[in-house]
Amino acid sequence: MVTLVDELEQMGYVVRLRDRHDRRRYAVTLTEYGERQLRDGLDSVEEKVTKRFLAPVSEQSSERLISILVSLVVPEDAAVSGTD
Repeated sequence: MVTLVDELEQMGYVVRLRDRHDRRRYAVTLTEYGERQLRDGLDSVEEKVTKRFLAPVSEQSSERLISILVSLVVPEDAAVSGTD
């Protein structure tokens, strides 16, 4: 585990901070760069999974399905006004 955290730290993905109350413990936290890389990676995976899942249906049907699913998750007034 230490080797993995060392590598992530060297790549700039995480920082390791010593616990003030227990010098044996460290808190490992994502850096802004690490968070961006994680989000970008997840976005890429999401796009691939969505394309694969919707491959059996037409583009028009997939757009309709996505529209229906979004309407179930996002309240109509929030979608129009941009608020939750």
